Amino acid sequence: MCFSEILGERNKRVIFGVPLARGELPYLTSLVSHFPHHRGDQGTLCGGSLIAPNIVLTAAHCVFNEQTRAKALSIRVIVNDFALGKADKFEQEFVTDSFDIHPLYLKSNFDPSFDLALIYLPTKIDVCKEWPSIKIARLPIDPITKNITDDQLKMAACFHSGWGVTNDGSNAPVAQRMRVVNIDFRANQHQLGGRTFEVKGAAGSRPCFGDSGGPVYCDLSNGRYVVGIASQIGTTDEKKPVNSNVQECSQASTLEVADLRSQTYEIVRMIKERGLYEELLASYQICFPNGAGQ
Repeated sequence: MCFSEILGERNKRVIFGVPLARGELPYLTSLVSHFPHHRGDQGTLCGGSLIAPNIVLTAAHCVFNEQTRAKALSIRVIVNDFALGKADKFEQEFVTDSFDIHPLYLKSNFDPSFDLALIYLPTKIDVCKEWPSIKIARLPIDPITKNITDDQLKMAACFHSGWGVTNDGSNAPVAQRMRVVNIDFRANQHQLGGRTFEVKGAAGSRPCFGDSGGPVYCDLSNGRYVVGIASQIGTTDEKKPVNSNVQECSQASTLEVADLRSQTYEIVRMIKERGLYEELLASYQICFPNGAGQ
């Protein structure tokens, strides 16, 4: 997995990534999860995406520790975050302990196909006002939108963003963007119905610890869609499988992504169980009135 442990106020960045402009991803969210083994200000840093006025999408392993089998006790969520550790007027901060993990994540022994979780904020955000307001990410769950095909993704400009460790060994001071290429859908169909795809960073950029849970998004003909969640880093070296603990991020040549197109039913089901589906649809009508993704 590619989360990052942080200690106190020490915030650690995508290797050779490009800094985002303020407001470029107005749904990008930073998360610091506090687990039972943490002390003081310790926590696990991940990324996420606001997908409804009070719902954040992230990776399941960001809120469930596989080694200790423990759930996060609390999560500090900063929506529309930009510079780690530096508050500004454009972001909103919350603390919550309310979240749902994909039920097959545990049953499948942490298969990355099901590496997703929904975090519920204690209050709703007023989204999609005039810039620089917070917006929601568009997922491939809109019934009006036809299925996004593999060929469409391969032809699109796709990116991943987060605060993962960079070439200097610390987390990014501001959110980074990494263009992803060579999308590979081979043999990543899970028998329980999940799906992943694998990508590489363009122009020498590489994913690293701290990028977990962040969005993988593609610019399609009708707008921008978040199509995946950063799950784990790996290498093409046969001696280091994709799920190995890569110590040096310079060796991490690939990023395995939970494919959200195969999880639309489960995402909708979890949201409906919380009684929030109608609100999700209402926010889509506000944020995407003409069917264009942001």
